[in-house]
Amino acid sequence: MSAANEVRAYQRKEYLLKFLEQDVRPDNRGLGDTREAKLTLGAISTADGSAMVKLGHTVAVCGIKAEITRPPTDKPDSGVIIANVQLPAMCAPEFKSGPPSEKAQVLSDFVQQVLLDTGMIDRTQLCIESGLHCWILYCDVICCNYDGNIRDAVLLAAVSALKDVSLPMAQYDAEQENLTIDKDRKRQLTLSCMPVSLSFTLFDDAVLLVDPTHEEETVCQGQITVITSGGDSICSVSKHGGASLNPEQLTLCISKAKQRWCDISKLMTSNHL
Repeated sequence: MSAANEVRAYQRKEYLLKFLEQDVRPDNRGLGDTREAKLTLGAISTADGSAMVKLGHTVAVCGIKAEITRPPTDKPDSGVIIANVQLPAMCAPEFKSGPPSEKAQVLSDFVQQVLLDTGMIDRTQLCIESGLHCWILYCDVICCNYDGNIRDAVLLAAVSALKDVSLPMAQYDAEQENLTIDKDRKRQLTLSCMPVSLSFTLFDDAVLLVDPTHEEETVCQGQITVITSGGDSICSVSKHGGASLNPEQLTLCISKAKQRWCDISKLMTSNHL
């Protein structure tokens, strides 16, 4: 890091510290408060499922394209889901045009793993004819504006878009060896659960900040992400960098994540009314 960058980092840290000493953050939130979440289903009219998510000034949009392919040889009765996250140059100065950045690849892997490991979709729903035809869902998530906590935003966008998916009725005639697609008749997918993540960061390896902004992320160490799927169900707890959490901090993270699931569930329900 250059001397100029070190000075800027120090100034940002001191700026944040002045707020934290008053148990408040630069955007007037408390240390444990999340930003307002906004959700719009069906944000892309040409997609088979879509959603736009806003967490404060962080904006992510997911569009899902359904195509027909051959089922995996090891799972002939299942369909396929592929997640891809893009962080274009327009969303923040730190991202450049060109091949996907390492951060974008990590986020793609994160979303893909959550969608598959939680079993939120029984992929046999995507099977049309065993071993011959199935649906493949391309979940493309793009960050339109980056202001921190992109993990929560891209996952919520992908999960919400999957909830919005509407597939044409497909029928295979074995005698004629013909596949018919009826775009006038459609069906929704059934989701077995709704994974929701809540991320935290650590300031000076001691102070937990919920749903951090980009400014907060630049001067904090480590990130904790808790994924829940309703009730007392905890899908995963992951931590990257920073000091170890004490038991009280971990308990607080899990409690906040469970409450976040309830809030997002209500938001999702209101969008279906």
